[in-house]
Amino acid sequence: MQVDGKSIRGNGADPDLVDVGETLAGIPPQQRPDQIIGPPDWTEALGRSQDEGWILDEDQLELHEDHIHIGYRTEDYTSNTE
Repeated sequence: MQVDGKSIRGNGADPDLVDVGETLAGIPPQQRPDQIIGPPDWTEALGRSQDEGWILDEDQLELHEDHIHIGYRTEDYTSNTE
C-alpha cells in the first residue's frame, strides 16, 4: 500500500503519511473509527492514545506495518472518549 507514491512500510514518520493520521485524528470522537492501526513508526510519530481509537498493541502494529487499518466495531456508536 502507498500514500502519495510512497510505501507505507518504513515510511511511517514521513510527513505525507503523518498527515493521513492527523486527518483521522481530526474526525470528531463520536465519528472517528474505533480501530486505527498502522506501522509502529507511524503510530509513534502521531503520539495518539487508545482513547482516540489508536490500537497500540505491539502485535497489531507489527501486523499492520505495510498498511493502515481503520474500522468501526458497531454501526451504532464509537467507543472513543477523546
